[in-house]
Amino acid sequence: MAPADILDRAGVNIRTVEFWQGGYDVLSEMVDKLEQIPVTE
Repeated sequence: MAPADILDRAGVNIRTVEFWQGGYDVLSEMVDKLEQIPVTE
């Protein structure tokens, strides 16, 4: 069974823009947090 089919059965539709945008939003938040960490040399 393909991953998309398994997720469909769980009620997750990976074929929507909202699904993918949600993933990109999470990554963007993580990058923002990483950028706030002070760098020591």
